[in-house]
Amino acid sequence: MKIIIGLPLLSAHDAISNDVIKQCDLLIKNGLDAAIYATEVRLEVKRFLLINRIFLIKFLKKKENILIYHHGVAWEEGKWLLNEADCKILVKYHNVTPARFYKDYDKDGYYATQAGESQTHAIACNGKIEKFIGASAYNCESLKKLGVESHRMTVIPPFLMTDEYNKANIDLELTAKLDDGNKHFLTVGRVVPNKGHPHLIHTVQRYVNFFGPRIKLHIVGSLTMQDKRYYYELEDMISNFNLGEQINFHQNTNFDKMHTFYRTVDALIMMSEHEGFCLPIAEAQLHKLPIIALDRGAVGETLGENQLLFKEPDYDIFALALHRITQDQTLREIVTTNGIKNFNQRFQSKVILKQLLSLI
Repeated sequence: MKIIIGLPLLSAHDAISNDVIKQCDLLIKNGLDAAIYATEVRLEVKRFLLINRIFLIKFLKKKENILIYHHGVAWEEGKWLLNEADCKILVKYHNVTPARFYKDYDKDGYYATQAGESQTHAIACNGKIEKFIGASAYNCESLKKLGVESHRMTVIPPFLMTDEYNKANIDLELTAKLDDGNKHFLTVGRVVPNKGHPHLIHTVQRYVNFFGPRIKLHIVGSLTMQDKRYYYELEDMISNFNLGEQINFHQNTNFDKMHTFYRTVDALIMMSEHEGFCLPIAEAQLHKLPIIALDRGAVGETLGENQLLFKEPDYDIFALALHRITQDQTLREIVTTNGIKNFNQRFQSKVILKQLLSLI
């Protein structure tokens, strides 16, 4: 038996790619014959982890093999992959960002997410798929609405780069910059319309009005859209509120810098309007960092119980929450303790691996 893990693109700083690499690595370490197939590879990876298309064709025709197909974006070659496969098929569903978020900002993104949504419908109707693995219960509920039966679904979170963070070094230059007397907050994710950046900007504006200008919001994430209208709109908001000193964008952030941010800032703020799984929340809990979040998509599910989770946007309340999490040590201890417990019970690699192995 051989296991092939398929995805359209293998790239750095990508949650699905990280899940696939970690998944493959741990399967191999547990004595299984596993490899990765991707249409495009944009990062250095051990050559033995990758297979070519010629081998893939032979692999798909052997019934004893297993294909783990990761779906989060449209993948033309993926259609062929599922059609040709005579082996056991497991689909890991990470969710697709709804096209409506891109409609007013990015034509390419709009059409790409439309294609992804269309492919989700086709995959849900594919009777050859033995099991659907939702990265969250929210994702499974989305599949259920498309007709997938409950007995064909299970929830397994994505693997985190836990070892890489544990081995990461503190960036001393960044640490010095963060030690400036300001309150520092972090949000992590691509600069795209579903990530809720306007909520963050409004929150910082209210914080400055209530508590003064000694606040810094660090927006860590790449500008992936070809059309920059959304980014320019955010810049205009920041300028209109006179928050240029308070809000900073960071791109191409490596593990050392991410590790330093998570270890050093006062809290993580997540205001996304759609998430199939909120990886930064799990990473923040790994680093024992308090989190303030808006309850959308799988955010609340990822965050766990007894946390600072808000049902609707209220910028006055958000600003007050930011202030209190820096002042109330008892509150910080409660939310971080609950966060660590949530991480250990659900997001440890050994926990996720055990769930995955039960399907193989």
